[in-house]
Amino acid sequence: MKDNFQSVIASDLRSTPPVAPSAKEKTTVEFARFIIKEGVTDAEVIERSQIFEDHFLLKQSGYMKRELLHIKGRAWADIVYWANSEEAEKALLASQKNPACGAYFSMMEQVDPQNPDCGIIHLEIVKSYSVSGDK
Repeated sequence: MKDNFQSVIASDLRSTPPVAPSAKEKTTVEFARFIIKEGVTDAEVIERSQIFEDHFLLKQSGYMKRELLHIKGRAWADIVYWANSEEAEKALLASQKNPACGAYFSMMEQVDPQNPDCGIIHLEIVKSYSVSGDK
């Protein structure tokens, strides 16, 4: 059975050559892990997160959706979906001058360059899988 499975996979790979979409076509996921400052409550994080959403993100071209995650303790993360990497980069630059972003970011500890677990990274979705079997 294992040999049969491998031959089916190899056959499928040969019959459908991978086609990489251009950068403008690839959805970009922004993953931003952060630590909130001592004394900031979960309610404050959620409140400022909503202001950030309403007064900044919803006004950005290429913005698709966002998820706010509580990791544990003071560790949180934002996952933001952008139409492509260019839109994600434009928004990142615009965030530096936006008061709603400033209010949201001010409750976060400064990113330590020695700590690779915090900060912002942009990732391009190569392939998505779902329970429904979407391709």
